[in-house]
Amino acid sequence: MISALRDFVPVAGNTHDLQNRQSELGKWYMSTVAKINARVDTGHTSQGFYVVAADGTAFGFNNNRSIERVLGFMADGLKKFKASPPTEVPIEVLSYAPVGPPAGASIVRVYSRILPVPEGCAESNENLQRDHLWILPDEAKSLASGEVPESLQMRLCRFTFVDAVRGEPDFWQTGHVKEKSFTVKRVGSGHVLTGSFSMASGKQSLIGALESELTIVGNKVTAFKGFASTTARGSGTYTQGAPEGEFALKFAFVLAPRAIDTVAPQAAMYGREYLTGR
Repeated sequence: MISALRDFVPVAGNTHDLQNRQSELGKWYMSTVAKINARVDTGHTSQGFYVVAADGTAFGFNNNRSIERVLGFMADGLKKFKASPPTEVPIEVLSYAPVGPPAGASIVRVYSRILPVPEGCAESNENLQRDHLWILPDEAKSLASGEVPESLQMRLCRFTFVDAVRGEPDFWQTGHVKEKSFTVKRVGSGHVLTGSFSMASGKQSLIGALESELTIVGNKVTAFKGFASTTARGSGTYTQGAPEGEFALKFAFVLAPRAIDTVAPQAAMYGREYLTGR
């Protein structure tokens, strides 16, 4: 593999970001990969490996990670490149900025896993999924006053409580949220945030409850520990292989302690929709 890479300029990117968020780089990427991956124009994920040139010529696509398939795809792409060299073009610096949290946002780590893992199901159900949750300054201020903002409730229901254990989840749409009820109460020097929720779409569903303790100073969450126990059912578009029937999906929450932990939540690529929950 190392030897084969000598003929390439390796580039890695977040396909979820490039495909969903409008940016100059994303537009170049999507127009280029669509030439070799017909599924892109039908709304499917663009995830995979590509051999492309700076002028937008596409020479190969593969979404299989076996060593033999990847090496074969690279060799075939290189052969096509040499047979029909692309036009030399100046390489433009396309505008692109990583998604970052709004100023003053509190960042919570989110862990999810199926527990217990039912016997006989795919090994991918044993994965541990990691993500982040943003709590905005005005939301923290509302929590401190005893109110759970609608935006935070919807962000939790639509974008946090999803089955991402086996890969990229189908996030819930607004109409998929069937029930939700969240409350926050002051207890001692901190607050207790609890909630119940139910989402469903087609053969997928998730119902559960959240219990958490948090500390708020001004409009900033300075401590957060939480746990959600849910019952899920069904597989997503890109998360096939879920256990049969209902299964227990657990979520754990803890405040992210360092700036390095501010990687954007996966659903943050939806921009304002993630922030407002709608």
